[in-house]
Amino acid sequence: MSDKEIEKVQDLEKNIDVDQLTELSDDDFEKQFGDLAMDFTGGILSTEDDVNTPALTIRGLFIATLFSIPLTFINTMASFRNNPYAIPSTIANILAYPMGIFFAAVLPDVSLFGVSLNPGPFSVKEHVLINIIVSASSSSPYGIDNVVAQKLFFGDDRVNFWNSYLFIFCTQFLGYGLAGLGRRFFIKPTAMLWPGILGQVGFFNSFHESKALENPDNKYYHGMSRYTAFWLAFGFMFIYQWIPSFFATTLTSVSLLCFLTRNRTVRFLGSAWYNQGPGILSFNFDWTYVGGAYSPMYVNWNSIFGNILGMWIIAPLGYYLGAFGTPTLQSDMNYGGGDILSGSEWKNATIAHDPLPMYSSNYLYDVNGYKLTMSQGDHYPHLLDFNNNLNTTVFEMAGSKVYLSNGFAFSYLSSFMTFGAMFSQTFLFYGKDIARQLKEAINQTESDLDAKDPHYKIMKNYKDIPESTYLIFFGVLTLLTIVYLQFGIFYLPFWGTILAIFISVLGVFPIGAITGITGVQPYLNIISELIAGLIFPGHTVTVMCFKSLGTNVMFQAVALMSDLKLGHYMHISPISMVAAQFIGTFYGSVINTAGSFFTIENVVNLTDPNTPWGAQSYQVFASAGGIWGALGPIRSFGPNSPYFVLNLGYLIGFLAPFIPWAMKKIYPSGFWNYVNMYIVVASMAPGTGAVNSGFINIIIVQVFVQWYLFKYQRDFWDKYVFSIQIAMDTAAPLVSAIGTLLQTYVLTDPTAAQSGLFSPSGPYDFYCYGQTWNGQPSSF
Repeated sequence: MSDKEIEKVQDLEKNIDVDQLTELSDDDFEKQFGDLAMDFTGGILSTEDDVNTPALTIRGLFIATLFSIPLTFINTMASFRNNPYAIPSTIANILAYPMGIFFAAVLPDVSLFGVSLNPGPFSVKEHVLINIIVSASSSSPYGIDNVVAQKLFFGDDRVNFWNSYLFIFCTQFLGYGLAGLGRRFFIKPTAMLWPGILGQVGFFNSFHESKALENPDNKYYHGMSRYTAFWLAFGFMFIYQWIPSFFATTLTSVSLLCFLTRNRTVRFLGSAWYNQGPGILSFNFDWTYVGGAYSPMYVNWNSIFGNILGMWIIAPLGYYLGAFGTPTLQSDMNYGGGDILSGSEWKNATIAHDPLPMYSSNYLYDVNGYKLTMSQGDHYPHLLDFNNNLNTTVFEMAGSKVYLSNGFAFSYLSSFMTFGAMFSQTFLFYGKDIARQLKEAINQTESDLDAKDPHYKIMKNYKDIPESTYLIFFGVLTLLTIVYLQFGIFYLPFWGTILAIFISVLGVFPIGAITGITGVQPYLNIISELIAGLIFPGHTVTVMCFKSLGTNVMFQAVALMSDLKLGHYMHISPISMVAAQFIGTFYGSVINTAGSFFTIENVVNLTDPNTPWGAQSYQVFASAGGIWGALGPIRSFGPNSPYFVLNLGYLIGFLAPFIPWAMKKIYPSGFWNYVNMYIVVASMAPGTGAVNSGFINIIIVQVFVQWYLFKYQRDFWDKYVFSIQIAMDTAAPLVSAIGTLLQTYVLTDPTAAQSGLFSPSGPYDFYCYGQTWNGQPSSF
C-alpha cells in the first residue's frame, strides 16, 4: 500500500466520530455508514475495470503450480516440527510478478486448446488468482491432524493415502457450498468491508500501478531494488539458519538464569526445552521461532504480555502450588549434578537419580505419573483399545483419573478463557457496529448496491454462479461425506455428520459477520469437541472426526468468502475465482496428504519430543482426542475431575474484556485503547511440547522493526522491510526441509552419523542440563 493510500485511510479513521454515529437513527446510520464505507476504501480500491483483462490464464496456472507443489510439500513437512511453521505464500506473490512479466515477454501468441499462451501483459488479475491458488494449496487442512493422529499416534495401519485423501477432500470442499450461499450476506453488501484483505489489495496495487510503486521522495528511491534486498536477505538467512538448526542446536535455548546460578529451582525455571521448563529469560537464536514483525506493534505487545503472564508467572506458580494435585512427572533429562549421561545414551536412558521435572508435556498420565499412550505399539499402558475407544481396564488401573502436565492443563485454561473472551470482546467493542452493519447488509436492495457500490455494479458485467449451483454442490458433498464417514475408517454415524454440518452452517453466519466487519476471525473448535464429547463419550475417532468436520467446514467457508470478497474488490469473474479456489484446494488436498505420509514414513524418531521433529502439534491433537473422546468432557473436566476448576476459565475470560472497556470510558484516549484482552488470554497458553524460548528475541525484533525503523528510518521501512522479512521467513524453513532430506537420504551411512553432522547427540538446552555435545561434563 502506498504512503498516499495509508494517509487516506488514516485521515478517514481520524474523522470517524463513533459517538456521533451511535446517536443516529437506524435509517440515518445506514445511509451515512454506507457512504463512509465507500469513502474508507476509496483511496485503496480502483473503480475502473476492463472486462478483457486476462485473468485465469495458462501461464498463470503454470506459475501457480510451480509454487504450489514445493511450497505445500515443505510446509507439510515443517508442520511435523515441534515448532510448526510455514513459508508464507507471499513469497509466491513476490516472485510471481517478475515471472509473469518474463512469460509475457517471451511466450509466443499461439493457442493451446483454444486458449492463448500469451494473452498480453501480465495483469493484476492473473497475479491475484496465482495468490488464491498458492494460498489455498499451501494452507494445512484441519482434517490432516485427524489423519496423522490415527496413523502416527494411534498406530492405525488401516489409514492409507487414498482413504485419508477422501477424508481431506470431503472436509475441504464442503465449505464451497456454504461460501457460495453466504455471498448475498457477506460478499455483495457494501457494509461487509473485510478489512483484513485491504492490505492484500494494496500489495497487488503496489506491483501493478506505477504511481503506487514509485515514490521519488523516498531517499532510497535510486537505491537497490526490493528484489535485490529480498535475495540478499534470503541468502543471509539461508546461510545463517544452518547454524541453529543443525550445527549448533544449543542456540535454540540459551538461558540467562542457567548462566547465573546452579540452583536447581532457578535452572528449572530457566530451562526452555521440550516438556521441561517455562524458559524464563531464555533466548532463542533460531529464526523459525522468532519470525518477522508483520502485525501492528500493539497486537504483538498484547500477545507478548499474555505469553509472559501465562508462561512465566501463572503456570509456574500453579506448578509449585500443586494447583491440580498432579503427580510428580519426571523428565528423561537430569540436572547434571550427579551422573552425566553419555551422548549416545541420553535419549534412551532410564531416568537418572536427579531428574528434571516434566513441566509442559502434552501426553496423558496416570495417578502415579506414568505415561498413558494412545498407540498399541509401545511399552506404555494403552489408554485406547484396538478399536481406538477407551480401554476401561487401563483407565481403572490408572485410578479412574487421567492427569495432564501442569503446562498442558493451563493451556486448556487459556482455551476456555479465550472462548469466553470472544463473546464479550465482540459484544463490547464491535456489538453496535455488527448489529447495524448486518442490518444494512440484509436490508440493502440491488438498487441500493447499484447506486452506492461501484464494485457491485462492475461485477454485474461478469457472469455469476447461481446460488442453486452452490446448493447442489453442497448437497452432493454432504451426501458423499455422510456415506464415506458412515462406512469408512474415519467413522462418524450419519446423524453425527448431519449434526456437525448443521453446526457449521449455524457458525458461518456469526463468524462471517464478525470477520467481514471487524477483520477478526473467532475460533470455535472447542464447541465442536465439547458437543462431540458429550454425545460420543469413549469413542475417540468419532469425536475427532466430528471436531474436524464441524470446525474445518466452518472456517473453510469463511476463508473462501474472504477470497471471493478479494475478487469482488479486484473485479475478477466469480467463475475464475471459484476455479482458482478449486484448483488450489485440490492441490493442497493431494500434496498435504502425500507430504504427511512421506514424513511419517521417512523421518526417524518422528514422535520423540526430544528431537526437533517430534510432531508435537499432532500429539496435542491426539491427546485432545483422548481427553474429549476416549475420556469425554465429564471425566476430564467434570465435578470429579482434578481439572473441574478450569471451567472457571469461561467466566474469567468473559469478564476480562470489561476491564479495558471500563477503563476506556474513564480514560478515552491513551493506553487502554491498545489493550485487547482476547489476544492476551489467547496467548497465555504454555507451549506444550514446544521450546518455550524466544520471547525476548521477539521483543527485540519488534522494537527494532516496528518502532525504530518505522519511526526513525521510515524511508527504509517503506521500501525494504516487508521484502526482507518475507525473505528471511522463507529461507529459514527451507533450510530445515533441505536438512531433513539430507538426513534421510544422504547422511545415512555410519561414517556420517558418527561425525555428528546433523546428528546432535546431547540435549539442546545443555546450559541447564550440564552436558556438552559429546557427553563430557561442562562447566554448567
